[in-house]
Amino acid sequence: MRIRILSLLVVAAVLAVGSPRIAGAHAVLLSTDPAAGSTLPVAPGAVTLHFSETVEIAFGAVTVYDPAGTVVETGDARYAGGDSSSIEVTLPAGLGDGTYTVGWRVISADSHPVSGAFTFHIGAPGGSQSGLVDELRSQGTDRAVERAGDIVRSLVFGGLLLAVGLVAFAVVVDRGRPAPAATSNATLVVVALAVALAGTLAAYALEGAAAAGKGLGAAADASLWDDLAGTRYGRSSLVRLALIAGALVVALTPAAGRWRRPLVLVLAVGAMASVSFGGHASTVDPAWAGRLGDTVHQVAAGAWFGGLVALVLALRRTADPGERRVLAKAFSRLALLAVALVVATGVLSGLWQLDSPGDLFSSRYGITLLIKVGVVALAVGIGAANRFVVIPRMGGRDSLGRSAGVEAALLLGVVAITGVLTGTAPPSGAAPAAAPTPAIPRTITVEGPAGPLYAFLELTPATTGTNSFHLHLAPSGGEEVTIEELSVTFRLPSAALGPLPADLEADGPYAYDGSIVLSLPGQWEVTVRVRTSPFDAWTVEGTFSLP
Repeated sequence: MRIRILSLLVVAAVLAVGSPRIAGAHAVLLSTDPAAGSTLPVAPGAVTLHFSETVEIAFGAVTVYDPAGTVVETGDARYAGGDSSSIEVTLPAGLGDGTYTVGWRVISADSHPVSGAFTFHIGAPGGSQSGLVDELRSQGTDRAVERAGDIVRSLVFGGLLLAVGLVAFAVVVDRGRPAPAATSNATLVVVALAVALAGTLAAYALEGAAAAGKGLGAAADASLWDDLAGTRYGRSSLVRLALIAGALVVALTPAAGRWRRPLVLVLAVGAMASVSFGGHASTVDPAWAGRLGDTVHQVAAGAWFGGLVALVLALRRTADPGERRVLAKAFSRLALLAVALVVATGVLSGLWQLDSPGDLFSSRYGITLLIKVGVVALAVGIGAANRFVVIPRMGGRDSLGRSAGVEAALLLGVVAITGVLTGTAPPSGAAPAAAPTPAIPRTITVEGPAGPLYAFLELTPATTGTNSFHLHLAPSGGEEVTIEELSVTFRLPSAALGPLPADLEADGPYAYDGSIVLSLPGQWEVTVRVRTSPFDAWTVEGTFSLP
């Protein structure tokens, strides 16, 4: 009963932290100076880029190309006016007329690299630079580096969760119990910590390659390791390496005596906390709330997953029904608190990272999160059945070991999904205010039936930046139709951007004018949604490409 009350109190305390807001899922270029596509009478002294959040500039950050496509010798990238969300490079004197291309690549506060390109002109445009711009924009993170990163992050999480859970089980459940029921699993703890250590080293090397926009072979480039050490991710990774190494040394030192388990647990929990300083949790405002919630989530997940593994091993080592029942009930109390914390902090994390429920279905991050939630729900269901059905009926022979093993296997799948999730940028709600590159004005038409109406939308100039559109909804049968609700949204699936709602203003019967900022090139989707009654809603969808 005391554990149940404590679980409810802890969940309430976590929820009472409030509703910290996400500062920006990943950095978005808001504006530039010179402005993208602008023509200047004389050469500027510097190029400045303003982002939606703090960015890291350890990997060159900004490169300027002249009209011939040759790199312009600029000063090193620096923060403009001490503002860590704005960066600038100085330009040499005497730049000639023509079109200049600016390529940029920075690291967001959540450690995800983002990049892009735009052009400006001195005197007059000096020929098309679209090929160079397209090449720079396509320089994302290498797919092999991404996949390898997903794998090693899963190893780090899995190793730490297993180590924390095994030790927590030994401290809380096995405390004072005689062999063979007492299961310190010291060897398995050492293996888990060694896996976490190796995974952290590999993740560090791969992050250097990802941040520099290079391939898998660049993970062995020591110069990139040095550059990474100066970033938030690099510092948190080095701290994590030290903590895991310390835990491993203590775990291998019998002389530590009765302090060995508590020290290993403290160091492993500290390593978990360091993860929160270089990932998505750092983008929450205030940052301490995001990091605290993320750390509690990891520790609770470790107590659940690693504790389950320890329970399965303990049940295999004893056939005594009474001892098996005592072990199961003791772990059940620990698991109840752990699951309550996992659910509470997981819900908060989802609220912080997603701008709207629609992001769950319209972004890679949201879909991955849904898969994780589904697997966790299955594990919770099996755990509940164990607690309320299997354990009360335990006798000479029982199925707890088998069902607990299935539950642990599901949680192992959650660990793998988490490795992918942490390497995926959450959808960004920040809409850039400036166009990266202008294009020739044109008109895009999207049309189709919407129940009793026929929708016809014209978008112009159909370029990156601010676009205007006119929407006409014509009654199909000639009879008057009441429009109770109307919305127009835009999405860019390839960048996990949107849905972005457009501003609408009535322009007569069944006619509306609107505007929207489409910040990036790519294959955009537009959705017109019309509600004509509390029970009838219709949608018209279309796609178009922005150069």
